[in-house]
This record gives sequence, structure tokens and C-alpha cells, in this order.
Amino acid sequence: QKLSSQESQKATKNFDTKLMIGEGGFGKVYKATLRNGMKVAVKRSEPGNGQGRPEFHTEIIVLSSIRHRHLVSLIGYCDERSEMILVYEFMEKGTLRDHLYILNGESQKSSSQSELSWNQRLELCIGAAKGLDYLHNSSG
Repeated sequence: QKLSSQESQKATKNFDTKLMIGEGGFGKVYKATLRNGMKVAVKRSEPGNGQGRPEFHTEIIVLSSIRHRHLVSLIGYCDERSEMILVYEFMEKGTLRDHLYILNGESQKSSSQSELSWNQRLELCIGAAKGLDYLHNSSG
């Protein structure tokens, strides 16, 4: 599904930093709500991140064909003007990091203590490995 730049801005409240849920070399990720009420994660490419239009289009084609229980699905994209945006399903229960580590109060320092048992942690690692294996060996 192709989204307009205007729709992406509206869904993220003009890329409000309060809605930012992640950041990496590609740019920033925001929690957003589409017009139909669906909660999504919006990955907005930063200018100069090294990814050009051909790579962006290839990523859309590859991600559009991926369906795996251990990977988030691509919902849509925006490719208008200078915007390169990918829209993924939003994982309500948080990130893997959220479950593996507990933030210690205001200091934002993480501890490896978690509510997860070591068996649950192992299952998460196996699931992540299966998702990566699928991306690298099965999606071509």
C-alpha cells in the first residue's frame, strides 16, 4: 500500500519526537496510527544514510513478499519527494530488548534481570534466528 507524505506526517503527528520508538543508521522509527485506526511503526530514512532510491525500491519488493511468524510485515511505504518511508506492523508488546532487559529507574541503565525465564529467552533467540535464516536463505 502506497501512502502519501501527508498521510505519513499525519499518522506520526508530523514525526513528533514523543512518538519515536527507535533509531538507527537508516533513520528514526515512530509509533503511528493510520486513518483506519491501525497502529503501525513508521521507519523514516534520514537524508544521507547511504540508502539510495534503487536500494529502497528493492527493499520494498523484497519485504512485500515476506511472510514469516518471526518477522514484522511491511504494511506500506511512502516514496514522495525526498521521503523514503517504510510502514510496518506495530508490535504492541514492545521490542525484544524491552523483554530481555529492565531499565533501572530514571538512570536509563539496563540490567539483564528480566521476568523471562532462561527457556523463554532461548525460545526468543531461536525465533529470531529462524527469522534471520528465512531472510537470508528463503526469500530469494
